[in-house]
Amino acid sequence: MSGLSDQERQVFDYLVNAIAERRLAPGMRLVEADLAQEFDISRGQVRKILLALGETQGVRHAPNRGAQVARPSLEEARNVMTTRLLIEPQVAASLSEQPEPQRREAVEKLRAHMELEASAHSRRARGEEIRLSGRFHVLLCEALGNQILAEFVERLVLLASLALATHAPEIADDCGLDEHVDLVDAIERGDPAAARDQMRRHLSHVSTGYERSSEDKSGAGSGKSGTISA
Repeated sequence: MSGLSDQERQVFDYLVNAIAERRLAPGMRLVEADLAQEFDISRGQVRKILLALGETQGVRHAPNRGAQVARPSLEEARNVMTTRLLIEPQVAASLSEQPEPQRREAVEKLRAHMELEASAHSRRARGEEIRLSGRFHVLLCEALGNQILAEFVERLVLLASLALATHAPEIADDCGLDEHVDLVDAIERGDPAAARDQMRRHLSHVSTGYERSSEDKSGAGSGKSGTISA
């Protein structure tokens, strides 16, 4: 994030990962004084970091309430998934249409990342698994060389994960590794139609997770409220 010092960037990255891994729950307050003490930085630095976090959509600022981890509504969640369904199937198809050398390089990076996902799953490191499964989708955009698109999808992925944590916290992860494998196989074959369809099915599966859970709970509240703890 531009405008942050190296120290501030480290704290920023830590908090982004903590949100992505659900160590900081939707609705949790991020108190300036607590963060300043926790990371041994000034409150002015904390304010800069919280403003930067607001740009990721992972943190929201409210008058007289300060900064809180975002707690997307179900309507916001639907809008996020609608947007992802418009973008990401085409990303997968476009990547499968790349010349063979570029496609091979992308597939190697994606498979290396999936090994990290598999390792997190085998170690039952749920938070890490959730974060890595979301990161996979950003890597697809980066493989196309489109950093603007990658940053946009990164925000959407974080919001989708927060929506799951809000409306379906019992769901351990928001992506299936087997589905990632099938998608990368289609990209490796250079099959844009299969890659597009696989991504569409994959995202539809993600979307139905919190939709089904929300219906089952009949609107019962979920997620945690509190303040950051050391």
